[in-house]
Amino acid sequence: KMKKVVGFNQKIKLNYLEFSAFYIKNHNNNSLGEALEKYLAKEIKGQNRRKKAINILKKIWSPQRGALRDEALEMIPELPAKERLAVYWGMLLLTYPFFYEVVKTVGNVLKLQSDFASSQIMRKIKAIFGERRPVEVAVSEVIGTLKDWRVIEMVSKPKGLYVPSPKIQLTSKQLS
Repeated sequence: KMKKVVGFNQKIKLNYLEFSAFYIKNHNNNSLGEALEKYLAKEIKGQNRRKKAINILKKIWSPQRGALRDEALEMIPELPAKERLAVYWGMLLLTYPFFYEVVKTVGNVLKLQSDFASSQIMRKIKAIFGERRPVEVAVSEVIGTLKDWRVIEMVSKPKGLYVPSPKIQLTSKQLS
């Protein structure tokens, strides 16, 4: 049985996505890596962690994403900051099947109950991707990403319990 690829192994904060999207819009993909290295130097300690974040961001905004990427980059400057989250969410879903599986699992659990434990999500994702350390790390990083984006909020630290944040209202017809 082939192991499923995880690939998403670093928390991606909204400001990283904002920086990279606006950078590409105003420059080009070729120099994105260098620009991110400078930008993230003060944000992420440790060369290895920084490199992981840079790789994720470069992959999200890769020209290989095609017309959807181009459309996203056109839309971003026109949108209010809160609504740009929907574009970033879409680009991550498109780029990282692992991110998709984790957020789908979180969503399914929240349809049935008002909160979730990170351990619940971990169990369900390990059932799909296997009992591997990279899977554990990646689930934690996706949950950390969602928390940074204020999509979920932690309500109990010892148990790792989370609740959904209030939904964002989209005003952009194009985005809807």
